[in-house]
Amino acid sequence: MSEGEEQKVRLRRMLAEGRGELEWIALISEKGDIIAKAGRNEIEEDVISGLHGIFTIGILPDNIMRVDVLLENGRHIIMTKGKHGFLVCKTRPNPNLGRIYLILRRMRYEGDPFELG
Repeated sequence: MSEGEEQKVRLRRMLAEGRGELEWIALISEKGDIIAKAGRNEIEEDVISGLHGIFTIGILPDNIMRVDVLLENGRHIIMTKGKHGFLVCKTRPNPNLGRIYLILRRMRYEGDPFELG
């Protein structure tokens, strides 16, 4: 199985662990390219691009590891910074954020190449 396929499997497992809390999840390279994605809905690439820009053009200090944006409809877009890329997800309206943060943090303990957490 290729690395991209392995990442897709891991993302699908994260969606399943979310028990409906996540609509989609994606791994993003440092350059902003989508490496792998999984989910029920289309990924809003313009939102990913905007969040990626916040991290990469120096607006945020280097010690900020996660950005959680609350949308008008109660959904969240969450982007977590790793050593070599980003993990981005979109939630259902009014999600259980504790469960989602736990799932995102778990990536670090499973040998993720991005060392996300």
